[in-house]
Amino acid sequence: MTNERKATDILLSIEQKLEEVLSQLRNHDLLLKTLNNKISSKPFSSESLVESLVETIKEQKQIPGIKPGIKLNIPEKFNGLKSNNISVEQQIQYPDGKPIAMAKVEIFKKNGMDLELVKSIKTNPVGKWMSNLSAGEYKIAVMKSAIGNKAPVKIDYDVVIMEKEGLVKLDDYKIQWN
Repeated sequence: MTNERKATDILLSIEQKLEEVLSQLRNHDLLLKTLNNKISSKPFSSESLVESLVETIKEQKQIPGIKPGIKLNIPEKFNGLKSNNISVEQQIQYPDGKPIAMAKVEIFKKNGMDLELVKSIKTNPVGKWMSNLSAGEYKIAVMKSAIGNKAPVKIDYDVVIMEKEGLVKLDDYKIQWN
């Protein structure tokens, strides 16, 4: 005789497992938001990223995805990674000033008449894209499908990144409907 389960028991079991997965997802999301806040609060560089990661890991009593009892080998003093890249960020907005979240951003380096794709990223929930770029001329392409009453977005524009230490905040880019 087979052990039959009621549909409600199966649904309750699925709901419990879903809650466990959602809990882990919330923990990962919180850790990412914490890291993003720490990175956004000071000029971004590879050194500040590693410092933020080390600081966040030390502050966490339980790190999602890492089993208790596993020891992390974090050097007491980090020498840092040297980078020629410049941290660049910009917010993309609809004409009404609202951010364009999760838009695809492609960054092309200009080499004379040629364009070389160097990054393909997305804007964050507040419409900002962030990337490390070397000094030079770039074409930025932003694309997003239509959502609700918002028309699809497909724009491109040129930027020049000058040699600079620390974070380069480009002016917010407010799209214009044709």
